[in-house]
Amino acid sequence: MENLWLAVKDSALLFLAGWLGWRLLARFKIPVASLLGGIVAAGIARVLGIRFTYLPSFLPLTLKLILGTLIGLRFKKETLLNLKQLALPAFLVSFWMLASCFIAGHFFQRLTQVTPVTAILGSAPGGVAEITLLAFDFNADPAVVATLQLTRLLTIMLIIPILAIRRSQAFPNNGKLEPVESTTCWQWTMLITLAVGAAGGAIGHVLNFPTPGLLGALVMVGLVSSLYRELPPLPESLRICTQIGIGGMVGLNFGKDALAKLWLMGGPVIITTAVVIGSGLVLSAILKKITNWDDLTCLLAAAPGGVSQFFILACELGADPVIVSLLQLSRFLTVIALLPILLRLRL
Repeated sequence: MENLWLAVKDSALLFLAGWLGWRLLARFKIPVASLLGGIVAAGIARVLGIRFTYLPSFLPLTLKLILGTLIGLRFKKETLLNLKQLALPAFLVSFWMLASCFIAGHFFQRLTQVTPVTAILGSAPGGVAEITLLAFDFNADPAVVATLQLTRLLTIMLIIPILAIRRSQAFPNNGKLEPVESTTCWQWTMLITLAVGAAGGAIGHVLNFPTPGLLGALVMVGLVSSLYRELPPLPESLRICTQIGIGGMVGLNFGKDALAKLWLMGGPVIITTAVVIGSGLVLSAILKKITNWDDLTCLLAAAPGGVSQFFILACELGADPVIVSLLQLSRFLTVIALLPILLRLRL
């Protein structure tokens, strides 16, 4: 019972901190305030020594289930017909990002004393948790890998919204996609939508999907919405709460140890992060050449971030969230599936 109380307390404290961060950043009209507010608030709390030790293990899964459901709700009957147009861009993004992690890793390895595998994993544009777990499997330095991954993610979350806003001002026709229907109050029919998403997450676990909650819910809700009927929309408050929670989970990775590591390797980390981001900007320009997508969509689809964060950015900034999330997902799955194989061949 005591652990239950501590879990409730830590969860409430995390969301309260994220909510305060969201309201503060929103007051100053900072873009993507709910996500960045959660990151900043949780990061500050961790640096101050607040550990959130008793956060329930199902919290990240719940957030990913809801986010996968929100992405799936973007699918319409015409979406499946348009998926074939994503084949070439998805292939390009996936293998471009896979190659970029070896190039950036080479730079980092030359500038530091870490092993080549540590440098490559630290530069890989995959999920922070997933890539850090690979570091243990390949006897790499997990602290260095996590620091590089977190620095890249945080830098991207700060830089990309600024670039996106500048592009949206220069190209006012961006963001043609209408936002998904939402409602301000809870209705019992929303439980159907959440149940479909939860069922997809459960199937994802059974089939051993990477990030099963997110991917399983996305596929299940997307298929039902595309092939059967559109599911009831979820309330705006739940979307905001999910974004705050995801930001908080990212921010929890920043503590004194991570900052100390970053301080010791500041120069190489900055150079490697700049190489990865620069590679994404070049890829964005190529996507613009071979597709008819708007600049914001190309920028977010090519950025070396994460599915969760960039779906939120796409919704907030006016890009096409379906294209962005699907290309980010294809990139993530390619890196997670092929990077271990390539590393074993290298070893």
